Amino acid sequence: MKKLLVLALFVLGSIVLADEPASEEDFSLHTLSIGSGIGIYIPTPKTWKPIKSADGRTIKFYSMNPNDPMSFKMTFIENIKQQRFSLDTVADIVAKTAEQYVSSSVEGEINLYSLDTTLGKAVLAGFNDKKYQDVATIPPGEYSSVTTGLVPHSQVLVPLTILSNGTDSKELEMARNVISAFYVLKLPNKASNPTP
Repeated sequence: MKKLLVLALFVLGSIVLADEPASEEDFSLHTLSIGSGIGIYIPTPKTWKPIKSADGRTIKFYSMNPNDPMSFKMTFIENIKQQRFSLDTVADIVAKTAEQYVSSSVEGEINLYSLDTTLGKAVLAGFNDKKYQDVATIPPGEYSSVTTGLVPHSQVLVPLTILSNGTDSKELEMARNVISAFYVLKLPNKASNPTP
């Protein structure tokens, strides 16, 4: 089972994460386990550095590309009631979160868009900071753009934040590909399925 899963994610990662044919050495598979036996599998480029939170529910990736830096955070919240959310409800949640960025943004308004993922439709919104509108070089550790969003699923809810330099950066596009590609599985109960 595990080998099949890794193979499936490798194929998915190769297709989704690369502009040209990729090999297994081109990406990493990150795993998280949350709540009552929920497994999260995230294929990313090998050039991304992962940092997991102490509780194991949040993972943050940093692009090591000095010409296109990026910070990408996902938090996995168990959907204990297995509540299903309509696209309109997800859009409302994202819009509420995005309000904090409107006044300082070039856009001056919230423009939501949807993204197809293995878990269903995600909703995102992106903003460019007015402070960096005419700045040629963004200082290290700072970012000119933010993307916020939510991926709903019957097992987990995944709020996310991506910091990048531009809403059209290559690393931001790669982050969107990762959002499309990560997978959630309900892990078998070890007590009821003992290993022989």
